[in-house]
Amino acid sequence: MIFRRRQQKCWLSIIALLMLVCSCSDDERREIPTPAKPYLNVKDSLALVDIYKQAHGEGWTLVDWDLENIQTWGGVTAALDTVMNEYRVVGFVMQDGSSGILSDKIGDLVELRSLSLYGKGLYGELPKTIGNLVNLESLVVSSTSLSGALPKEIGNLKNIEVMQIYFNEFTEIPKEFGNLPKSGVYMMQHNKFAGEVPETLRFYENSDESSGISGIDLSYNCFTSFPWSFFTDDDDCLVPHLWGNRLSGTIPDEVFKSPKWERWKTQISRQEKGYGYSNYPPEEDEH
Repeated sequence: MIFRRRQQKCWLSIIALLMLVCSCSDDERREIPTPAKPYLNVKDSLALVDIYKQAHGEGWTLVDWDLENIQTWGGVTAALDTVMNEYRVVGFVMQDGSSGILSDKIGDLVELRSLSLYGKGLYGELPKTIGNLVNLESLVVSSTSLSGALPKEIGNLKNIEVMQIYFNEFTEIPKEFGNLPKSGVYMMQHNKFAGEVPETLRFYENSDESSGISGIDLSYNCFTSFPWSFFTDDDDCLVPHLWGNRLSGTIPDEVFKSPKWERWKTQISRQEKGYGYSNYPPEEDEH
């Protein structure tokens, strides 16, 4: 009799334990949260809306944005930040058809890797906040009416690989431009850059041959003076390409004697009609 009572108590204990285990398992299942659906970063979203409004994006020719539906925001590339579980804007193309300014909120898109701006209706200056885009690898500003000096903050873009700023109305390159990566590619043709070529624009050939060309092209601007130290200094910096500018005067003898002269002399040979050096190019190079 005593044995049976002990057996019953044992079975009751086992049943109670099983019920407790099942109860815990149910609680654990209920506590596992459903992953939240990622959304576009709020600051990025607000910046894009302001950029759209300031540039009168309703005139963009290749896209038709509905500001209430980000799925319609053509020209925007986003990537998922798995740590924060939100999308960040990593690429933006401003289409032709703008008729306004570039909002300084462009500097809020701090995860941008690629930025392209097009359209003659885009005017004003390039905002100083462009210097906030320290992750930027590619910058294109082409065929716009943007004018004035490039902001000195552009020198903050330490990850830039390719910069194409051509067919605009810019008038000045700041000395801080020389802070950019030394093996980058900088295509700066067909603007209105004037005065002396900044001494700081010293860039170098890329040691990685597979990465292609490097250096700076300043052709078809309005430069009137060029530092001869690009030729005479004892370093291996590349001489900027300066065709179609307004350089004139006489080339010093020490430049002709420089080891760099034979390699780089054609970089300065062809100037805008009515300009050029009195003692170069030789007659056989004149066209």
